[in-house]
Amino acid sequence: MKTIGIVIGTLLFMVSALPLAMAQPASNARLFDQMDTNGDGVVSEQEWHAAMQKRFESIDKNRDGNLSAAEWQEMKDSLRERFGSRKGGRFR
Repeated sequence: MKTIGIVIGTLLFMVSALPLAMAQPASNARLFDQMDTNGDGVVSEQEWHAAMQKRFESIDKNRDGNLSAAEWQEMKDSLRERFGSRKGGRFR
């Protein structure tokens, strides 16, 4: 189960955060700094999970602890609106 959670968290992170980092290269450092909450220059597993939890909570609009297909689509639409269509169908 822990592995599934890590995989889902990683996918959420990639879908919701990496387009921003790719659109603005300087934001890579900001993203890292946001995840490195204790400022020690590394992102621990605990910091990683905390960042993934925040991403999940931002997508889970009704706060029921689950992501519905509608919430997932809303997140994708929001990314598409913010960053435009990407080559290769990233936000499809």
